[in-house]
Amino acid sequence: MEHYRLCIARPTGWNLEAASMGTWLFHFGFTLREMSPELTEIVQFNVSNHRVPLSRNGCVEFALRHQCTHMLWLDADMGIDEYVQWGPAGRPANGTKTFWETSWPFIKAHPGSMVAMPYCGGGPGEPVHVFVKTQKGSLTRLTRAKAQQQRGFASVEAVGFGGVLMDTSILRKLSRPYFFDTFTSDKQDDLRHSSDVEFCLRARAAGISIYVNFDCWAAHWQRRCVQRPGHPEQKDPAIDEPMSADPSVPVLQERI
Repeated sequence: MEHYRLCIARPTGWNLEAASMGTWLFHFGFTLREMSPELTEIVQFNVSNHRVPLSRNGCVEFALRHQCTHMLWLDADMGIDEYVQWGPAGRPANGTKTFWETSWPFIKAHPGSMVAMPYCGGGPGEPVHVFVKTQKGSLTRLTRAKAQQQRGFASVEAVGFGGVLMDTSILRKLSRPYFFDTFTSDKQDDLRHSSDVEFCLRARAAGISIYVNFDCWAAHWQRRCVQRPGHPEQKDPAIDEPMSADPSVPVLQERI
């Protein structure tokens, strides 16, 4: 049996933590012990700094020092496995699935890649933090309507790093610093790409595959809990309008 070392990376440089995060981590420990005996070491790294790229780079350096083969990125404001329905003995029921239970076998079968849980951002429109290419080759967000239709694993161009399982071997194809924001001008007053999107674009340019597990949406705690598209508790139908100015958002380029 092949052995692995996992780093649970928790950049927590902001004041809000999802109320369910502590409970999720508690149960996750039991899940790892029962379902992932091939993990010979599990380490956790918390860093509290409001400068997100600095926090993320600190997590990477910690994982590399501990020779971790994989990293599980968990932002503090994520509601992980929020939509799982639990049955007897704490097992998922009614066809719902947990992120780890589905993504860990997938990433072992796809070495040198990363897989993310989809979620939506706060603010106007509550956009999906998943990016694809248009038919003209430009980068655009996946619309809420299109994201709601997706199932299983799909290949994409970039993701938000709120919840990501990553093979650390991909870092050998990238240079330090791994995470940094980019701006449209030297004045750095107009953000072009946030550090997680910039990381993904560099990874894709290096031939690294990025996937989204559309069976395992996460909630996102902002001013309130931002739900997945189509959630029955969603009260404002206007936020389901497409966010992209380009109406030609394609079906995801690759289906697995």
